[in-house]
Amino acid sequence: MGRGLTSIRELAILYVDQSASRGPPMSIGLIPEFLRDHYEIHEWRHASAILTHDFPQEFQDIADVLTRFRLLKSHIVVGGGRKSRVSSWIDQELYSKGWIEKKFDTRITIDDGPAKSRVETWC
Repeated sequence: MGRGLTSIRELAILYVDQSASRGPPMSIGLIPEFLRDHYEIHEWRHASAILTHDFPQEFQDIADVLTRFRLLKSHIVVGGGRKSRVSSWIDQELYSKGWIEKKFDTRITIDDGPAKSRVETWC
């Protein structure tokens, strides 16, 4: 197979070894190390690159809130209500940074009729 490799398996192992040594994918690498170490992060359509370059203040706000967040037992053992303590804490932190809650009504029309949007399907 060239370069001393004798099988497809060896080539696959070499590829995995080289990929692992490169670190996180480029756009995931834009996310602060603390967040990468403490949260499960999935990249979707270059979202982290878009956030860091086009919305740097918003990205910093999100990173700051997530870095300071701690899940406490007292947050999850309490009874129901309108919002959980976790949701309330995150909301308050974002409100204090000037964020305003928005509601989205997304519609897709095909041939003059309504169709389910991806958002409706995923929720």
